[in-house]
Amino acid sequence: MIYNILLIIVIISIGLYGKSFYTKQNVKSHLGGKISLPKIFWLMYTIYSWFFIPAFLLIWITDPFIKITLIGFLILFWVRGILELFMLYKWKNWRPPYGISHDALCLIFLLVMQIGHLGHLNFNFQGDNGLAMTWIHITTLCMVIEIYYAYAFFNLVKGKTMGEDGV
Repeated sequence: MIYNILLIIVIISIGLYGKSFYTKQNVKSHLGGKISLPKIFWLMYTIYSWFFIPAFLLIWITDPFIKITLIGFLILFWVRGILELFMLYKWKNWRPPYGISHDALCLIFLLVMQIGHLGHLNFNFQGDNGLAMTWIHITTLCMVIEIYYAYAFFNLVKGKTMGEDGV
């Protein structure tokens, strides 16, 4: 019961943060400039899905290989998240190739872990282990999408992503 309440609080908090961030970026002149509605929805989805869902899934998962995958993914993304915030807002030296490289590392990690799981899973996609495997498959696909759009964005802005006027 407490986890359900916590999950609802996280969802509402991320939604409110997303609305606030969207408004602030589009009303005032802030680092990075205006942000589109699809981009803010993608950003809020990735924060929720890549930083919080794996943590909640760990509560119920019984399969040790799935647990290792979730823990590894969480470590990769929390380290990136903390570093990226400093690079974006303090040092102002974030570049899409950093994110693309990290996404590629996460994609390789997820693929390797899924291949490693093949001999250990019973492929019973029911219950919590099935939910976690579904999340892993969707997240693997989302890593490919994220890499593509980050690369396209980087080419579109021609590398102008650093400093006070960074996009």
